[in-house]
Amino acid sequence: MADQLPDIEGANEFTHEARPRLIVNPDGSLADFSGISGGSKDEGNSTEEPLGANEEFVGEWVTNNDPHVGIKVVADQVGEVFLETSMTGGATVDLQKYYVVRNGDDVFDSIVKMHGRTHRLRVKNGPVAQTRFEAQTSTGAGLYPFAKNDRDKPRGYAYGTPSAITAPTYALIIDLSDIETFPHRDTGRIDLYSCDIFYDKSNQGVGAVQVGVITRISNTDADITFVRGVSFNNASANQEPRDRPPLEFPLKLGVVDGNTPDFITNFKAANVTAVNSLSGLPNVTGTPIVPEIGDLIAFFNWSAGTYTAAVSGQYAGAARAT
Repeated sequence: MADQLPDIEGANEFTHEARPRLIVNPDGSLADFSGISGGSKDEGNSTEEPLGANEEFVGEWVTNNDPHVGIKVVADQVGEVFLETSMTGGATVDLQKYYVVRNGDDVFDSIVKMHGRTHRLRVKNGPVAQTRFEAQTSTGAGLYPFAKNDRDKPRGYAYGTPSAITAPTYALIIDLSDIETFPHRDTGRIDLYSCDIFYDKSNQGVGAVQVGVITRISNTDADITFVRGVSFNNASANQEPRDRPPLEFPLKLGVVDGNTPDFITNFKAANVTAVNSLSGLPNVTGTPIVPEIGDLIAFFNWSAGTYTAAVSGQYAGAARAT
């Protein structure tokens, strides 16, 4: 008969076979571990009926003792997805996780719901009627944590100055609203995981490289909040990389009413005329892009001499500004 139990290795490479054990309740009955993992479909929060233009699917409030709830939403049109929980049976919402679903970009996630808490799924379609819509909700145990969905993992970016800097110059690093060209999937804000800066200057080179987010913009000027930067003068090394290890928790660069509520700093530039909503900025595509609020931007400041520079790192898009 084949060996059914694992071997356990102890000190001095001593190995023996694991011994089977029975676990019983205080009353002598065998302990039931059937609910430790697994789950079941939540029919009241699942559907395959396509939604019309601006139509909304509102699931049922469900209360159970399953600690976890997971969702998967597929649609061929842009829509908003809300996974909501309540401690009052649905009278009030205490937690709302927000997602955006797009054709070819499904939503998949699970959360810790906790025992006895009420949950539901809501999906609001955009202005175009769907021809495909699948929403499935499951509850159970062992649904969380799981491997992070690839769509939410950090993406990479890199931009190098195409020629020597001889005057103050701005460049657009990440266009938040353009998910066709840039690799992120959500357009609420930029989450910055790392930002590395490299410069190569002449002996007389004096300047600075700063990276920030646009918090206000008009036809004439813009305000920028800087979150990373390095300066140098004619006494600095001619070449220097400023690499920082990726952050476990990213810098959340969402913009609300002209401010970055999750990042406080006094490194700001106001009324920058070189950045406006009428003029395009250089970027990785080679074609000027008109900047907008929430875009990641680089400022290559210059005082003397010449230099070239590059900025690179990792980032992700988030569904909401906060």
